[in-house]
Amino acid sequence: SDALKLFERAATLAPDDLGIAREWADALLKTGRPEDAKRAETLAQSGVEKAPGDPAALGVLGRAKLALGKPEEARRALAEAATHLPAGTPVSTLAKNEPTQFLDPAPALAAAQACTQLGRAEEARGWQQTYARRLAIQREWDRLSDLVRNNPENRAGYRKLAALRARRGDAAEVAKNLARAENKAIDSPPTLVATSRLLTAEGYAEQAVAVARRAVLLGPRSPETHEALGDAQLAVGRGHEAAVAFSHAASWVPTRQPGYRQKLEAFYRERAASPTPAERLYAQSQSLPAADRVTALVRASQLDPKSTDVLRLLLKTYYEQSNYNDALTVADRLLAISPEDAIGLAIRATVLLEMPGGAPNLELLHLDLLKAALEEELEPVLYAQGTLALRRMKPKDAVRFLQKAIAQTPEQRTYKRLIEAYEALGDDSGATATREAQAKDRRKSSP
Repeated sequence: SDALKLFERAATLAPDDLGIAREWADALLKTGRPEDAKRAETLAQSGVEKAPGDPAALGVLGRAKLALGKPEEARRALAEAATHLPAGTPVSTLAKNEPTQFLDPAPALAAAQACTQLGRAEEARGWQQTYARRLAIQREWDRLSDLVRNNPENRAGYRKLAALRARRGDAAEVAKNLARAENKAIDSPPTLVATSRLLTAEGYAEQAVAVARRAVLLGPRSPETHEALGDAQLAVGRGHEAAVAFSHAASWVPTRQPGYRQKLEAFYRERAASPTPAERLYAQSQSLPAADRVTALVRASQLDPKSTDVLRLLLKTYYEQSNYNDALTVADRLLAISPEDAIGLAIRATVLLEMPGGAPNLELLHLDLLKAALEEELEPVLYAQGTLALRRMKPKDAVRFLQKAIAQTPEQRTYKRLIEAYEALGDDSGATATREAQAKDRRKSSP
């Protein structure tokens, strides 16, 4: 037919386009001719070899083998097509959102047909049930899509579409439909907050964190953006990050603070009641000598590579040991998970400033530390800002930062830096007073 000739010509012009080859094979199967089924099998087999595990290619291959009277080969290909999750498929923490239920229903139906031909009645019934469940989900999606296509003002339809897509962890589709439902920009903070909340509720907290971070970036003065980020961080299991986000939200609406406190208390209570092996190692490590602490924390981080609590303590320990190379490696891991982490940004900056022979970009470090200070004005952040100010030849700023750092936690390293800052200013009395305070603190901490 003309259509088959067009597919053949398109495949000749674009031999590496698997989509064209797949559609051509699908069209060949519809003719019902054995010679076309054989050609479809060859095309589909080539597609599977070029893209192993591709569900669409496996589905066409299985149907071709079924048409050629090879039910056992068809069953194997179709079973793989009906269960294989494409790379990058989001996976919910909720059993009700098990991801294979959202796959194309067609391979399950064809697998049932292959099993029937083989006399495997029970297996065929299982595939029939799988097909029915997937078909119901697809039909609901089609029904809602048709509803809003024919009535673009139907806001309830868009909300239902968003809820259905949230079950699949499809953040982009959720945001698009919520934006249409509320007549707002897709990248507006209210749309992103609502998207994050839906994703959190459906067990896709990691995606929710990413969306909420975007909301905070675009709406830094909105308590709703920070609260959504805190809720998503709690769902991921990051209590520290959640507490920081809730603190920002409460700075705008102080009356919410008791509610946030209750959420955090419930989170830590639940964690203490049933800690994971990584959490147990983390808790034990805090009372160990530094060398043993590193061993325990490295093991904990292998058990739970995304635990920011573990990485944060490991980073601090490496820095205390002056193990700068490992500290930088861990800082990069921590910041890849939690880019706004104040401790991670501060210690990374300090290491880069203190490493022998280092030549860091001072302006980039300045921006990193501004970001860290916006999150939490902690002693490591203030110390890093003071150290950077000294490197940038701004001793007055260094004095201000280092004094605030000592007021929080009087560390010997900070006294040393503050003395340097006073000397750079030519303030002998300030340097002398700091030496006296340093000696006094040293005596107090001596046994």
